[in-house]
Amino acid sequence: MIRFVTTDMHLYTHEIFFRHYNSRIQGGVVVSGYHEVAVKERFDNEIVIMCDIERFSSKEIEVLVKIYERISERGAACVLNDPSKVMRRFALAQALREAEINKHGIYRPPITADLKIQFPVFVRNEFEHDGPCTPLLHSVPEVQRELANINLIRRESFSPVVIEFVDTRDSPHAQFRKYGAFNVCGIIIPQHLDFSNHWVVKYSPVKTFKEDALETSYLDSNKYQDIVRRVFQIAAIDYGRIDFAALDDGIEVFEINTNPMILKRSEIADEGRKQVNSEFVDRYANALNKLVEAETNH
Repeated sequence: MIRFVTTDMHLYTHEIFFRHYNSRIQGGVVVSGYHEVAVKERFDNEIVIMCDIERFSSKEIEVLVKIYERISERGAACVLNDPSKVMRRFALAQALREAEINKHGIYRPPITADLKIQFPVFVRNEFEHDGPCTPLLHSVPEVQRELANINLIRRESFSPVVIEFVDTRDSPHAQFRKYGAFNVCGIIIPQHLDFSNHWVVKYSPVKTFKEDALETSYLDSNKYQDIVRRVFQIAAIDYGRIDFAALDDGIEVFEINTNPMILKRSEIADEGRKQVNSEFVDRYANALNKLVEAETNH
C-alpha cells in the first residue's frame, strides 16, 4: 500500500485521482495528514510518501525529520522525500543557478542597492504555491515599497522572496509556455504544456490546434526527461511535480511541488482532454505500481 502524507489543509490534492483510479494501484492508496501519522503505531510494509515539505520552515523541518524517522522505524517498506535532504524553494533556486541550469537569482529581504539583482523581479511567498504577489518590478525602490506593503497586509507566516524574471519566450511577440512533469523515483511523467500571453502562466483548458499539437509532441516525446530527472536528483526529491519553461537548449525551473494536484475535477469532466488525461493516468499509475513492485521484490 502507498500512503501519501500531507499537511492537514492540503489533503484534497489526491482526492479526485484516487476517487476514480485507486483500483489501478496495487495494494491501493491512502492519504493521511501529518497529525495522524505522528501518532500512528505501525506502517507495516507501507510505501510512505512525505509531501508538502517545501511549505515548512527550517524549524518545522526538524519536526518532520522526527516523523520521518518514526515512520522508518515502525515497519515502513520505504519513505520517500527525506525532509533532512529535500531542497526547498530558496536552496533549490540557488543550487540550480550554481549548476547552470537556471538563470534567475533569488533573494530574501532586505533588498538594497548593493545587491547585483537583474531586473525586472517579482515577489512571492517562499513557502506556498500561490505564484507572484506583485507585478514585475523594475528597481530597488519599487521592491522596497512592495515589501513594506506586504509587511502591513500579509499574515505573519508570509515569507517573501524576490525572484529575478527570465523571459523564456522565443520572441517578444510569442506566448509564454509552462511545462509540467511528475517524478516518481526517477520515472519522469510529462503532464501538461500550458500557454499564456501573460508572464504568469496558469492552467489553459482551451487550446488552439497548434497548441494542442505542441502539447501532444511534448507528452509523447518526454524530451526534457533527462534534465528534469537531474533537477530532481539535485533537489533530493523522490516524488513531486516540476513546473518549468524551455530556454535555449535547456530549461528554466520555476518550482517543484511535493504535493501536486494530480487531476482536477474540471479535467475529469473535460471531454477535449479525455485522451491526454487517460494517457497521463496510465503513466502515473504504472510508475506507482513499479514502485510497489520494486519494494515487494526488495
